[in-house]
Amino acid sequence: MGVTYKRGGIWFVDLRVNGRRVRKKAGKSKHLAELLLKDLELKAQRNQLGFLEHREIDLAQFVQEFLKYSAANHRPPTTARYTSALDNFQRFIKDQTDVKRLSGITTEIVEKYKTWRRTTPVARNGGDPSKVKAAFVGKGAKSYTVNFEIMTLKTILNLGGYPEVFYEVFSPLFQYGFSMGQDQRR
Repeated sequence: MGVTYKRGGIWFVDLRVNGRRVRKKAGKSKHLAELLLKDLELKAQRNQLGFLEHREIDLAQFVQEFLKYSAANHRPPTTARYTSALDNFQRFIKDQTDVKRLSGITTEIVEKYKTWRRTTPVARNGGDPSKVKAAFVGKGAKSYTVNFEIMTLKTILNLGGYPEVFYEVFSPLFQYGFSMGQDQRR
């Protein structure tokens, strides 16, 4: 569940509890670090570390709350871009998975979403590709677009109108990498 590591002659303990990272300084003894790790793992199992349990939040409701938050705190073009990115993500969730809760978003789902966005036909104007002429439909979203949408997911999971959610809901995107496409700006 957790690990011990040494940095600068000092041993540390590192583990995750309810999606939160817990790091503690153990001292100069590896044995003490291992004992501290076992103690923290036991406390985590008994729920004695003081972290709140995951709240089950409906994904669609959370997206709406985030868009209200964005409208109040961002400029209209930013809110429009967030809306577009979240519409794409909700379309993927509806078509490809059965996720209904915010806590159901995992790194595997994000990986599938990235692949889906890179391979699903897109209209040049951002609309529905089935409603435009074939000449105006591209192969898939570019890496920049996919990366922006991943950043939007990070934002919604970490902020989104519920500042306390950052501490309560496991965010698989917190330290998530980006799509490594070969797109170049012209």
